[in-house]
Formats: sequence, C-alpha cells, structure tokens
Amino acid sequence: MAFEKITENSLVNKGVTGLPDVPGLTTTEMQAKFDELSRDVIIPKLNEIVDGLNGDEVGLSSQIENPETKEKDVIQNVVNAIYQVVKENSNKRHDHENKETLDKVTSELYESITELVSMFNGISAVDKTVTADDSKIPTSGAIVNYVTELGAGDMQKAVYDKDNTGIVDDAEKLGGVAPEEYLQKASLPDATVAFEVAETRSNISTGEKVSTVFGKIKKFFADLTAPAFAQMITTKEDLFATKATGYVPDAKAVADAVTDVTGNLNGLKFASISTSVTLLAANKQSFLGSLSDFGLPNNANVFGVFANCDWAVNVRFASNSKFYAYQIANVSNDATFILNFVVAYK
Repeated sequence: MAFEKITENSLVNKGVTGLPDVPGLTTTEMQAKFDELSRDVIIPKLNEIVDGLNGDEVGLSSQIENPETKEKDVIQNVVNAIYQVVKENSNKRHDHENKETLDKVTSELYESITELVSMFNGISAVDKTVTADDSKIPTSGAIVNYVTELGAGDMQKAVYDKDNTGIVDDAEKLGGVAPEEYLQKASLPDATVAFEVAETRSNISTGEKVSTVFGKIKKFFADLTAPAFAQMITTKEDLFATKATGYVPDAKAVADAVTDVTGNLNGLKFASISTSVTLLAANKQSFLGSLSDFGLPNNANVFGVFANCDWAVNVRFASNSKFYAYQIANVSNDATFILNFVVAYK
C-alpha cells in the first residue's frame, strides 16, 4: 500500500514555532502546544503506517532507512526508533528552558503587562533631573532636589506645633503675642475704646489708630450746636408760615423771602393816626373808623398797623376795610383814651 509523507502544509500552525516571546496562553494551553506536532501530525501518520503494515510479513521484513542510524533496517526496527524519538520528545515537553517563565504567564498577567506597557508608551528614559521633557521620568531624588531648590522649608510639627493643636505656636505676624490677647471679631460689639477728644476738627485718614479716629469723631459732635439738629426750611412760603422754634431756614428760602419783602416795600407809605377811643369792658373790641375817616384812599392796600400807646390794646384792619381796637388783656372798667397807631399802605 502507499503511504503519504508529512508535508509543510501538515505542520502549519502546529507546535510552538512562530509563537511570540510572551504567548499569552495558560499552562494547559501551552502544554498542548508542545504536544501538538506529535499528537496531531506524527502519531496519526505513524499509526497509519503500522495499520498498513499489519499482517504483511514481507512488509515487516522489508528494509527502509533508519532515521537514527541512517542505515537500511527492517520496518519494525525503524518504527521502534521513530516511536522512541516521539516518546522522548513528549517527555521533554516540560523541560523547555523557558518552562518556568511560560508557566507563570497567564492571560490575566499578560493583560496587566500590556496595560503597563501602554502607560509608559512614549517614555524614552529615566532622568536624574526634573525637566520639561514629557518623554523622561525623573527619579525620586531628582524630585526632592527640585522641590528643595524651589524653597521647600523644614516645617516640622515637633518644632512649630509643640502643643499638637494643628496651629503654628508663634507666627511672625502675631509678634509673639498669644492669639487670645488680640481683639476677636466676636467681641467687637462689647469692646471698650479709650480715646481723647481731638483739639481741632479734621477728617479721619486710613492707617490711623482706632483711638485717634474716635477722638476726631468726638470733636465733630462736641462742636455741633442746636441748629445742626433742627429741621430745615427750604421755601419762602414755609419761612413765612412757620412760627414754631426748632427750625433753620435754608439760604435760598431766606433770599427768596427778602426779595419778596423788598419788592413789596417799594412804594410803601406810612400814615400816623391819632384818635380818641372808648374801650368798653363788656366788649372786646371797639370800632375806630374806615380808611376815608383817617384820610386814606378807599382802595389803599394796608400791609400793617402798629399801635403805640400805654394801654393793653392793638389795632386790627379788618377785611371790611375798617379799623378796630381790641383788647390784649381784659379791662375791668370802661375807658376813653387817645390811641396812636401807624398804617403802612400802598
């Protein structure tokens, strides 16, 4: 019978030839790779030969080249030699020089190594100095030196926080004074400030002490008089109408009032009148006369009447254009006397 040879095509993807340095296979998968040639290629071909030669006495006695001795030998001896080679190859599958390393290479380890390699992708070297080169990793010593050059201090807790409060015991800005000696924000409403009144009035300035500022404020309050707290009159109408105390006129209100009064005084005439009047105790006022009775024009515009006598009376010019004398204080008896008064009119 004819036997087929083992060709190159029979060996494709068989065994460990062509695998990478780190195959990424489990231990069981790697062992199967070593046995693949013998189990899947050589042993099947060998069994085919044995089966083909079984019962063929002539065939068993036929001679072929022994792969061990390279000499002609009977087929049985050749088969035995091939079997021995295959057996030895199988026994040596666990004696590979990289076996210990390959046994440790699991799929999980392979993935971890791959991730680590990707992290360092683009890193070309480890440098002993800190530079701006992103392709170099500085050593720990280089980092320490770099930080020190930037001004790293020696802020040791045992030196600067001896009472273990987490706060520096003596800060330079506190001047060595304990924090509780300084004015706390929470105590400001109850703080007592000692100060002296300033000698002259002047504005407060930035950077001045609290006592100086309060002294200036006190000086301003001390110099204030009652008008500073009076209500302001801002119009001439309010100025003429206001008769109560506690008001201060605005300069414009005064100026407008003066202008108004001055305008009214232009062309003003005065008439001095002397007349006899009988003042009745039972009547509060007595009729004096009309404008014409005292020689004044009937259309005269009377601005004021000013009485001048020793009696508690005054003179009123009524809306009916007549003059009346009225009692300022009650009299007990009827009285007749001479009343002098001045009439201002236009």
